[in-house]
Amino acid sequence: MATMPTHARLQPQGSVSLSDFRNSMARARATFTQVRNATKQSADDATPKPDFITFVSLVSEAYQAHHDDLIPVQQYKPSLETFQGKGHTSLVTHAAVMRSAPSTFARGVVSSFSEGVVIKRPRDIKLGKSSSGLTSFITELRIRLHPTLRAHPHIARLRGIGWDFQDEDATIPRPILLEEFAPLGALDNFWKNWNFVRMTFKSKLEFCRDLAEGLRALHACGVVHGDVKPANILVFPCPGTRGSFVVKLTDFGHSAIESDRQGILPAFTPQWCAPEATREDDSQAMSFTEMKCTDVYSYGLVILSIMIGRSFYLDYEQVEDIQRDKQVGTLLPRSIQQVEKEDKDCMDSDLEVGTVSALLRKTIQLDPQLRSLSSCVSIIDRFVLEYSSVAPISPSVIEVV
Repeated sequence: MATMPTHARLQPQGSVSLSDFRNSMARARATFTQVRNATKQSADDATPKPDFITFVSLVSEAYQAHHDDLIPVQQYKPSLETFQGKGHTSLVTHAAVMRSAPSTFARGVVSSFSEGVVIKRPRDIKLGKSSSGLTSFITELRIRLHPTLRAHPHIARLRGIGWDFQDEDATIPRPILLEEFAPLGALDNFWKNWNFVRMTFKSKLEFCRDLAEGLRALHACGVVHGDVKPANILVFPCPGTRGSFVVKLTDFGHSAIESDRQGILPAFTPQWCAPEATREDDSQAMSFTEMKCTDVYSYGLVILSIMIGRSFYLDYEQVEDIQRDKQVGTLLPRSIQQVEKEDKDCMDSDLEVGTVSALLRKTIQLDPQLRSLSSCVSIIDRFVLEYSSVAPISPSVIEVV
């Protein structure tokens, strides 16, 4: 009887090698936002740090200006909520809140209704002094209360402020943020949960345009999102139209505000950020224009992922290869190849490879000066106009397969 080779005895069938395990863990780490040291976030040490008084002032201002629209301040208990997910700085749940409003049918009658909201709890927030959690919370409030951004159709709506306790003895109060509930979840979950739906190329372009409009509004108001990725893009059903969707940007806790004179992005997610966003040398501060260009690069990676229907990095065998391609500028040609392969492999694909390639060439560029959000909008609008002139627009933008 032949003796079994030594390597076969030591490597049972179905086992996972150490290299596979290492790569899997590297992928998991790379999907989380990495927050920079607070001491490196500001180029001007004289910039005042946010504190508890800043927080109270912002909340007071919000409720004085929008009290009829916002949900009244109240306590929320996690045990009564549904877990949604967690990020680097917050835990996210979903709950139904009872609201009251004057009846539209009878004068003097108040009717009650239920509204779904998303509840974001900061993990590390100390109200007594400045902390990364408090800074992130205040940044989020400042951006969401901006008049233009608050009413923008592609920016997730602030629904109010609430509170709970960080400890079981209820001695450490914690503010929480309420946001409108997205029934279809974030874009990364939308791909997983809606795998029975095949979106047309035109509907994918509408996703990209919604996202571009949200980013353009942020940039025009002096804000760089700083962490554009599918997990921070919410999908909503389009009101009044069956089978259509609207996407909105969310999560502005790590955004950069032009008036704060920050010289570096507060945070980044390795797989989704621009190559210059991960540099270790902080001696040379980034201008606000350069920061906006990092959003455009991330936007391009989201475009690529929307077109192939999954996160682009899943097609890489090694996580390290992604950063290498970014740093040497080979990610652009590889991305175009991904789209071409997707179009070839999918028998009923309606991808317009030329249009997608044009979008990627205006975003996934090593040179920030070659990136242009406005050019992307023009490319999308030109395709939609040509599409409308040669074919009737179907009321449904998706097909069930």
